[in-house]
Amino acid sequence: MYSGNKKAVDNLTLDIESGEFIAFIGTSGSGKTTALRMINRMIEATDGQIQMNGKDVRNMNPVELRRSIGYVIQQIGLMPHMTIRENIVLVPKLLKWSKEKKDQKAEE
Repeated sequence: MYSGNKKAVDNLTLDIESGEFIAFIGTSGSGKTTALRMINRMIEATDGQIQMNGKDVRNMNPVELRRSIGYVIQQIGLMPHMTIRENIVLVPKLLKWSKEKKDQKAEE
């Protein structure tokens, strides 16, 4: 909630298929980052339900949940000394994915 009881994210419904890529595009303060942070439980939703593969994310281990979701944020969240590809495969590298799997993910 923002001041004045304004909801940061209101009435959002998404159906994302496994392996599908999406982009949140909008003005500053429109709730893009808040929505992403709610999906991976960095912020707990105060209303509604967030499901992943039919399971409520609130019942999932937050660390395991975050490791199963990939997202790239802009500017400050990127490693400026790294290429776009290196930023994309950073978490898969930490998860010890094979080179082939990392290359495939970067190409997508």
